[in-house]
Amino acid sequence: MTREIINAANIALDAYSVIVSIIIAASIYLFKKVDKSAKWFAYTNIVAIIYGIADIFMWISEGTDAKWKLLALPLSSFIFFFSGIFIFFCYIMYIINYYRNSIKIGKKYVIFCSIAVFIYVIFCIVTIFTDCYYTISPENTYSRGRFFLITVIIEVFLYGEAL
Repeated sequence: MTREIINAANIALDAYSVIVSIIIAASIYLFKKVDKSAKWFAYTNIVAIIYGIADIFMWISEGTDAKWKLLALPLSSFIFFFSGIFIFFCYIMYIINYYRNSIKIGKKYVIFCSIAVFIYVIFCIVTIFTDCYYTISPENTYSRGRFFLITVIIEVFLYGEAL
């Protein structure tokens, strides 16, 4: 019973996040003049929508009681991790474009952040064939992989850089 309550709470939080991101992204595009930084903020929210939907599918597709779950969990897990890093990348691009006129942001900074995203994506692709970030058991349940901490470190670093 407790597992079902935790799943329902996480699905509700993800649904709330998706709804808020839809509202933000849509409201940005309702304005006639949208500058480059606002577009990056909209992209951040669009990727957050994909991220939230993938997480919802991760929560509902564990188990082997239906054949569609055997494909849905690995696919949604990959999309979840893959889109997760692009939330940070889009947000960093938003920050760069927002402050470009008032603060000089060097190309080295952008390249450094892009390299961090690239490393994360490579590990994400490798995870399909290994249990690097996450693993899917024969019972079709998700668990964190051996190098899950790398995702946290890269995301925290990029988040910190965006501040």
